Amino acid sequence: MAFHLIHADGRSLLASDKPLLRDQERAPITEAVALLDAVRGWHDRQAQALAEAREAAAAEGRRTGEEEGRAAFAEAIVALTEEAQADAARRDEDVAALALAALRQMVGALPAEDRMAGIARRAVEALGSRGPILVEVSAAMQPHIERAFADRPSSVELAVRPREGLTDDQCRLTAPDGRIVADVGVQIQSFAARWEVADAL
Repeated sequence: MAFHLIHADGRSLLASDKPLLRDQERAPITEAVALLDAVRGWHDRQAQALAEAREAAAAEGRRTGEEEGRAAFAEAIVALTEEAQADAARRDEDVAALALAALRQMVGALPAEDRMAGIARRAVEALGSRGPILVEVSAAMQPHIERAFADRPSSVELAVRPREGLTDDQCRLTAPDGRIVADVGVQIQSFAARWEVADAL
């Protein structure tokens, strides 16, 4: 089973490729939604505070006279703009950190065989090769990955082989025109880099 977290323009969507979720799979999603809702609430409160501060600055400017008011208003706008930019940067960092935490939590809740099967299938698609493709995983994961591709056949020729030294969270794909390191940790780090947030593995 796989989960997808999509975040853009202040909106987030959690999606699954299964129509029904088991009871034990609901908790990570519920917690992730709650975290994202908390960030949205914080953002709305910051926006309201900024609007009130701008109105207060404008009123103060009118009271102190036209010339002095314009100067005070300009200074207030500069300060508020800097504060808003700093708040926006902190908010983006907080959202990215929460999204990454939610992703790690959801990935960790998946059974190891489902997690690696999903990563292997997506890595084959990302490789975009016409084959043949060699998929290397740990000996324990080999039968699960073979079954995953048998249940959902790929359009390219591929073989699944065990590779000594790989853990159950590691996967290597090799094709004539490319190679992918599809480890769980590498995939999560790619999201962290994309969202510009540090990931402590």
